[in-house]
Amino acid sequence: LLLNGDLDPQTPHWWALHSAQGYGANIDESTANDKDRYFYTIPTAPHFVMFASPIVNVSNEYDYENCGFMIMKSFINNGMDYGNWIPDTDCTKLMLPIDFEGTTDTSKGVAMALFNTSDLWNIEQNQDSADHGDNQAIIWAMIIGLIKILIE
Repeated sequence: LLLNGDLDPQTPHWWALHSAQGYGANIDESTANDKDRYFYTIPTAPHFVMFASPIVNVSNEYDYENCGFMIMKSFINNGMDYGNWIPDTDCTKLMLPIDFEGTTDTSKGVAMALFNTSDLWNIEQNQDSADHGDNQAIIWAMIIGLIKILIE
């Protein structure tokens, strides 16, 4: 089972795809493979898909909050229990979108942990300010810092 995030800077999609083809894996398909080799692209996920593919938990039926874990779990459970090694990839439909605006609880939590404020872009304090030139430099520095954290 090979999983690759489509935003992975350390293992670019083209390289992961090349490797999967070299292993003879089915590419992003839910059809059986005589060697039980499968490759899936996980949308909006960076490197280390197992921990960086958060999903919306729409019910209590999900044991994990990451799509990568759910796919791996289904691959192992289905194969061991039923001899059907095709993994369940339905969780890719539940992937959390990237929150560039900082409005979700997750983004606010990250902002609080990193910057000691839940207002990721410091918008509330700057709405009345006429000069936003200095703030743009700060915002770009924060964006670059968050991107570095996400891809590590």
